[in-house]
Amino acid sequence: MRISSLRFKAMTIAATLVALFAVAFTVGCGGDKLEPAEMGVEDLWEMAAQADEDIESWHMELTSYYLNTQYDSGPIQSMIVDVNGEDLHEQWLLMGQVYAEFIKVDGREYSKDMLDDTWKEVEATSDGEIAGDYTSQFMELPSQASSQENVGVEVIDGRETEHFHFALSSSRVEEMFTTTTSYGFSDNGGGEVDVWIDRETYFMVRYDLVIKNVVIPEEIGLGDLRFVVDISDINQPIEIAAPI
Repeated sequence: MRISSLRFKAMTIAATLVALFAVAFTVGCGGDKLEPAEMGVEDLWEMAAQADEDIESWHMELTSYYLNTQYDSGPIQSMIVDVNGEDLHEQWLLMGQVYAEFIKVDGREYSKDMLDDTWKEVEATSDGEIAGDYTSQFMELPSQASSQENVGVEVIDGRETEHFHFALSSSRVEEMFTTTTSYGFSDNGGGEVDVWIDRETYFMVRYDLVIKNVVIPEEIGLGDLRFVVDISDINQPIEIAAPI
C-alpha cells in the first residue's frame, strides 16, 4: 500500500499529541467525590496534579482532520494505542486500514512490514513505564489558557463527565508544537481545547483540539487542524503479546 508523504508527516504531529496528552490522563485521585458546584477548573487541576499516578493500562484512539481548506474538510489519519505498564501496541490507520504497526513487549520492540505482512524485531528505542513517562503541557491549561469555561456535565459512554473548554493563544500553540517542523505553526490563529473528565474517577477521557490557520503539507495548504482523542479501558486488563 502506497502512503503519501503527507501521511508520514502526520505521524510526527500525532505522536506529539500522544506525548502531550498521555500524562494528562495518567493520574487518578482518591478522596471524596466532588459535587458539581465544587468542580472548578483550578480545583480539579490541582487535584489532578497531586493525584497518585496509579494508571497501569489504557486504550487510546486518536483521529486527525484537516478543516476549512481549499479542499474543504476531511480525515488525515487515525492512531490506536494500547498500553499495559511498559508494554505498548501502536497502530496507524488510513481510511480504516492499518498501514503501520509497532509492538513493545518485555523491553523488546517489533515492527510490521506491511508489504508482506511479517514482523521483525527492531532495535529498542524506548524504556521506562510508558503509562507515566511523558511530560505534558496540558496539565498547565488552566494557568496558560487565555480563557476557560466549565461547560457542564455530559455523559460519555454511560459515565458522567465534566466538560471544560480552553482557548489558547497563537504563541501558546507554537510553544506546544515547537518540535513539529512538518506543519507550519508560525502564523497560527490560536487553538481551542475541550477536555472531558470522569466525575467519579477524575480520569481525563476525551480531548478535542482545534488549531487554526496552520500550513498543512503537500497539496492541502492553509487550513485548520483538529485532533480528537478518546481514552478508555483505564486500568482494565489489556493483553499485549510479542508477534514473533
